[in-house]
This record gives sequence, C-alpha cells and structure tokens, in this order.
Amino acid sequence: MISTKNKKNTPQLTRRAALTTPPGVFLRIMMFCLALLILLSCISCSSFASQLDASFFIIRKQLISPGYEWAIFRGQDRAQPDGTSVTQMRLCLTEDSEESWKDITPATMPAQWIETVFFLDRYHGWMFASDAQPEDPDARFYLLSTVDGGKHWQTQEFRRQPYNLMLDMFPTWISFSDPQHGWILWHWHMMNSSRESLLSTTDGGKTWKRLPDPQGAGPMDFVSSREGWLICASDNQQGIPFWEDDALCATRDGGKHWKTVALPIPRQTSDLKLSFDEVRFKSGREGFVTGGFYNLSGTTEPNEFMCRTRSGGRRWRCLTIPKGGERDE
Repeated sequence: MISTKNKKNTPQLTRRAALTTPPGVFLRIMMFCLALLILLSCISCSSFASQLDASFFIIRKQLISPGYEWAIFRGQDRAQPDGTSVTQMRLCLTEDSEESWKDITPATMPAQWIETVFFLDRYHGWMFASDAQPEDPDARFYLLSTVDGGKHWQTQEFRRQPYNLMLDMFPTWISFSDPQHGWILWHWHMMNSSRESLLSTTDGGKTWKRLPDPQGAGPMDFVSSREGWLICASDNQQGIPFWEDDALCATRDGGKHWKTVALPIPRQTSDLKLSFDEVRFKSGREGFVTGGFYNLSGTTEPNEFMCRTRSGGRRWRCLTIPKGGERDE
C-alpha cells in the first residue's frame, strides 16, 4: 500500500526534477518541435499539389488582391463503373502569387461542374455549380457562398423556371459590389443566335429578381449598388454574325438600363474585328478594359490594347500593347 505522504510528495518531486533537468535537453526538445512544425507545414502546403495529376489545368482565374487570387482547375473526366464519367473540377486559392494553391472546394458540393466564381475580397465569395444538361427543363443549379475565405460554405438550390429563364441558359458571370448587392448574368447561345438575362439580389443572394435583358455576354463588374460595367454588343448591328463583345456598356441604375461607352481606341484597318475581353475596377473611380483587333481568318496575332480610367469612366486613356508584351493590370 502506498502511503498518503508519498502521494503528496510526488508532484513536488516531479517539479523539482524538472527544474534540475540540464538546459541542453530543453534546447534539443525545442529544436525537435520546431522541425516537426516546419515539416507539417510543408506537408500541408504541398498537399494540394500532390492530389492533382498532370491532367489538371486552370480554366479561369481572377486576382482578388496583390498575390491573392482564385482559380478553377479542371482534370480529365473520371470513368465510373456504370459507363458514365465524372468531371473533376477544383476551386483553389493562392496567397503567394501562385507559388502554392489551397483547395477550398466544398467537401459536400452537390454538383461537379463549376460554372462561375466571384470573390469580393479575401472572405466573401460565391460560386455556381451544376451538373445540369441543356435540355433538362427542371435542371438544378447550386449557388454556394462563403464569408470566411472558403473554410465553410452555404448552399442554395437554384432553378431557371421561377425567373422565366430560357431552357438552355447557364450562369456565366457573378459580380457583387458589396456583401448584399449582387448580379448573375445568364447566357444562351446557338449557332449565330444568343441571348442574355440578368438577375440581381439585395440581400446577399437569399432572393433574386430578374432585370431587363442586357445586350452583352460579359464579363461584368459592379462597383456599387447602382454602377456597373459590362462587355456588350455595339449599337445598330445588322446581319449575321452578331457580335456581343465589341463594345463597353455602363449602367447607373443597378443594371436596369445600359449605355455604350465611347473609348479613344487606336484606329485599325477595317478588315480587323474589335473584341473586348476583360473589364475590372479596383474602385469606383479606377478601372481598366482590355481587348484587341482580330483578323477573322486567324492568320495573325491580335493587335491588343488597354484603356484606363481614374475618373469613374468619364475619361479614358487607351494604349496599344506591343505584340508579345505583358498587360500591366
């Protein structure tokens, strides 16, 4: 039997022994713990890369802030035992200018195909996912949202029928000016015909309403609850084909009405087709739009240009980008 006196003395002996432990032992323990933490950190940083094979590639990405951006990765379709295939797509974030990527794809995402993504900042993001087929009249879409940079996601089911959207329409662009005000651009295209529809929300995506159809397939970027920009179709087009990306449009009433914007783009020969490809605003006043003049035969490289504004779109300055040069965004 162990005496009560020995029980009381045991903690005191343990603490005294600890105090008399040689300092070198503590140093070795600390160095071991530090090495272990570094190893675990490296494993964590490289875990995403090890999950992807060489078939994965980026199909869309966008800068959120310097060094911080999201990207959609797609891999080869995975064959299933029943003869069908599953699309492999992942949503990832980088915080070090693409040196490493972190997979933030929702673990319980109800669909495999990622339609479009938008991040307002490092925390607030939205994503559309669906496995819908164009001919499915009751197709289900899923709007997923996060307020903590992709650590947790909320899922909302979305269908075309309540908004009287065309059967074959799919969401192509999302834009939010703040956590409450957002827009979804839907697109339909067949042969030389196309059509767009625009939905808006004022409660962070809980409810949506349909706005008048815009004449443009995007991209789009809203800088406030009323002001937004859209790559669109120029006025007075006739015949076929009908170009949806040869002008820049602006709205001052939250997407209800759009007007084309005159830009001082350097003139080119008449056999080249004008096409815009991106519009981004860093703030309500500072933004840019990029595009190029293309030879429709595809035999020459496009003559690219960039237009910038620092006055909220009232004044623009356009410059030609040398072939092979980089765009300074």
